[in-house]
Amino acid sequence: MEHIPVLLNEVIEQLKIKADGIYLDLTLGRGGHSSQILKKLTTGKLIVFDKDKQAIEETKEKLLQISSNIEFIWSDFKDFDLELKKLQVDKVDGILLDLGVSSPQLDEANRGFSYNKQARLDMRMNQAQSFSAYELVNEYSKEKLVSIFTNYGQVSHANNIAENIIKHRPITYTTELVDIIKESLPNFILRKKNPAKNVFQAIRIEVNQELESLNTFLEKVDKFLHKDSKVAIITFHSLEDKIVKNYFKKLLDKNQTLFFEQTQAKYIVKTIWAKQNEIENNKRSKSAKLRVLTKLEN
Repeated sequence: MEHIPVLLNEVIEQLKIKADGIYLDLTLGRGGHSSQILKKLTTGKLIVFDKDKQAIEETKEKLLQISSNIEFIWSDFKDFDLELKKLQVDKVDGILLDLGVSSPQLDEANRGFSYNKQARLDMRMNQAQSFSAYELVNEYSKEKLVSIFTNYGQVSHANNIAENIIKHRPITYTTELVDIIKESLPNFILRKKNPAKNVFQAIRIEVNQELESLNTFLEKVDKFLHKDSKVAIITFHSLEDKIVKNYFKKLLDKNQTLFFEQTQAKYIVKTIWAKQNEIENNKRSKSAKLRVLTKLEN
């Protein structure tokens, strides 16, 4: 399946791309957002990151055909500051972070992300990483399994699922895990959406340390912004969105200044959802939320 970038028009509109600006796409994926940013640059530069090496390999040629004003970096976005230091970049005009799993990752059964396809348990975004869903499912204690299912997936009956996982070990394939999850749940839950969805989400978040990466990125990002710089972040579930929302709120609260008895903000924040026509054409966009931070002064 072709990966359709979510909220593409809204991202491009909100970034207000300058032809000579420096921009970061910290989650390249299949390059849908990057290709449109690149088309708007003349003397500017786009620096793209992905910890999935396959994403870079499959996208590089397409983007270089648009422009050579691009740098490809195989890295987790939480380390963006170290990579910018190597490039001697200290300020940027815009940053995009799309926290969704790309369609090719879900569609390629051997990546083990999908609960609808048989594959070895994996779910690693970075294939060079040794720890995978297989190690998590087969080595975590019951308490640790319950904790990640509850905290990262809001999974009901997490205790039953964890007990049954331990009872059926070793578990090798995604389909085995789905069957164990279904065995652990009452019929009224099975009649709703696929009960494996939230368990797989929780495992994926833990394997890839997704929330830790997001928190680390947010702690570092402000010092790379100057006046009018933008940070656009697309989230797909409440855990990520809460982290982004709270960080932006903290920045706003901390940086209000009293100016002639009027509050003067140093940042503004917008929140944008997909329009109905996009949702009809791309179901993934239904849960997407775009939060945009603009720095108003240095």
